[in-house]
Amino acid sequence: MNKALKYGIEILVILAVVLAAIYGITKINTSLTRNNQKEVLVTFEAQSQKEELLSKIQVGDTVSDNTKTTELGKVVALSENRPFMRAAKDYENEAFIQTPVDGYFDKDITVALKADVTDTAIMVGETELKIGYMVPLINEKYMVNCTVTRIEIQETKPEE
Repeated sequence: MNKALKYGIEILVILAVVLAAIYGITKINTSLTRNNQKEVLVTFEAQSQKEELLSKIQVGDTVSDNTKTTELGKVVALSENRPFMRAAKDYENEAFIQTPVDGYFDKDITVALKADVTDTAIMVGETELKIGYMVPLINEKYMVNCTVTRIEIQETKPEE
């Protein structure tokens, strides 16, 4: 086989692999194609936490994602502590019931942040936010594992 043809085929294969890799990276890591930054309100639920820890969380606190050390935003609202409920067997009635666990509570923490919003992802720095994702919130006073329970993208008004 002709050497020029052989090298031409090798170059085409390498080019195809590089293009496939670039396409895959932009689909997997949307941070490469970000440009649509919006205000977002994210509600996190801290579950099964001691009251002492939940009392340290205050409106106005700046929180970060402990895993990626990404500054998320500021706490803008807090719910009241709710008793942490766990399913337990009621042997007398042969059913499962929700029963509170002594000393443990749940709390909703709403954080206002700026995020890059695409059709497939909401990214704050390197942290992706989706309903159900676990995010450990941290600041100087506390670290609490939370679950994302609500995401509200704030629509900006068009300039007149």
